[in-house]
Amino acid sequence: MNEDGSIQWSVKSLPNPGSALFGARSIITRIAPNNRYSRKHLQHLDRDLTKPFVAGYVSSASVMIPRRVVDKVGELDRRLSYHVDADYCKRIADAGYKSYYLPTATVIHLDHRGGTMVSVRRRFRSLVEFHVGSYIFYQKHIQQSPWSPMHVVVVVGIFARFLLSLIARVLTELRDIATKTLGGKESRAARHLTPTGKPARDC
Repeated sequence: MNEDGSIQWSVKSLPNPGSALFGARSIITRIAPNNRYSRKHLQHLDRDLTKPFVAGYVSSASVMIPRRVVDKVGELDRRLSYHVDADYCKRIADAGYKSYYLPTATVIHLDHRGGTMVSVRRRFRSLVEFHVGSYIFYQKHIQQSPWSPMHVVVVVGIFARFLLSLIARVLTELRDIATKTLGGKESRAARHLTPTGKPARDC
């Protein structure tokens, strides 16, 4: 769950081409998370949260995996930062096992408050990692032929999404810089006012 006690979107269906439009990170889902298509991706919305259920994949922020499963499935894909949990849960399913989500197990996850957001450079690098990871997952688990029309659609779609995300990130960074600059000016101006609100005179 989130720091405020609300449920975090940490159990989802495995990524597919529709995830770009209705996945947890899509604009449509952020605006209207209860639409029928987003609900298929965000699996906690249509489930009984008093008992465990089979998940497409669960967040790697908090997982427990038996050693025998790790021995059979293998190590994490070191190329992935984002999508590493989806990739591993897909490999677990391919090995004949199931991933379960336990709604009553409570863990607080400070989403995006760690290494991916510590600096401007890291935030932009995260954008690249997310979209490269999206393509790697598609290539490993969904792509049937590199010559199919769908492959072209997916590549163009991922690149277009990357450009839009990049523009949004730039605007956010510029807004934050402007906010800090204006806040600093207001703070300095306040220090030069008397308790009555009038400018202080130099002695």
